[in-house]
Amino acid sequence: MTHDRYDLGATSEDDGATEQIVHDLRERVRDLNRATAGPPGLTMPATAYAVLGALASAAYGLDQTMRQLDEFLLREHREHRLGHDHGADLDEVLDAYSRAILHARHLTTGLGDAAGHAQSAIKSVNGLPRLDDHRSPVRSATPSARPELDDPGPNVEAPPRRQPPRPRWARSRGKGA
Repeated sequence: MTHDRYDLGATSEDDGATEQIVHDLRERVRDLNRATAGPPGLTMPATAYAVLGALASAAYGLDQTMRQLDEFLLREHREHRLGHDHGADLDEVLDAYSRAILHARHLTTGLGDAAGHAQSAIKSVNGLPRLDDHRSPVRSATPSARPELDDPGPNVEAPPRRQPPRPRWARSRGKGA
């Protein structure tokens, strides 16, 4: 897998590059949403498992990003390098900001924990062959020395299976928390 937009291990050269990284992140989340909408980007439980693991890790990383933003703004305020366009009291503004960023950090940590628990819960889930998958088994293109082995036999289809009831977690789609 290659990342041709930027080197993921590189540090940002300036504020513009930092802003570009976050805009790229937003676009990659949109791409992920499209990919996980269904086939062809999502066909195996192992992919769901991998996505949940990456989301858990990303959520913890977002917590770190918000902590670093908080430290930056508070440091700049202590050094008297901040102002307000409308002359508002910076102590009040930054107090409201600190409450909001702390709440956001708790949410991202919770998201990381929940995504990790969800990933752990499905670690043993595997996909079964789909009923609509009509691929035939691989056969040799050359006949064998024993022609009776080349005869596929009668074309008998298995009776349709009853669909098992959907698990409770699969029915909860769309219900808010």
